[in-house]
Parts: sequence; C-alpha cells; structure tokens
Amino acid sequence: MHYAQSKRDQSFAQYDYGQEVNELKYGQNTPPQIDISNIKDVHIALFVGTNDTWSVVEGAQWALKRLPKDTDYFLFEDWDHSSYGIGKEP
Repeated sequence: MHYAQSKRDQSFAQYDYGQEVNELKYGQNTPPQIDISNIKDVHIALFVGTNDTWSVVEGAQWALKRLPKDTDYFLFEDWDHSSYGIGKEP
C-alpha cells in the first residue's frame, strides 16, 4: 500500500493513514516527507535499469541528488527491477 501511495502522490513520504490518523500519528493531516539527505555513515549504491517500471530513472536521479556525494550510481540499459537480483540479462 505504501508503494502505491508513493506512486499515486508522486512523493516520498511516510505512510498515509488518512487525515484523522495522520493528525494523531504525525501531528498533521498529511504524512511527512522522508528526508533522505540525513542519511549518514552508510555507503549507498544505486543500481538503475532503464526498463524498470517500479523504480524509474528519474526517481533514482532524484534520490542521487539528495544522498551523500559518495553514493555510487550504476545505470544499466534494458534492465528492469528484477534483472540485478535474478541475473536474467547477460
């Protein structure tokens, strides 16, 4: 559900419980954005496929701009979300 909310709202925010529960949980009627620029002391590598419909190139580039400068970024032509994990490409 959280992933679907992110796609629907085109945002990277906490889970949306609806206005009433959001007020109780977050102190506001909408879920707060997740600030990934605060990530420190962990090395991050982004493996991005040009055919990935779950995690599009633009989303990865958005994240890359906000993550630490030493984040590794790998772009693979014609790969999709499962390519890296199950090795279906050569």
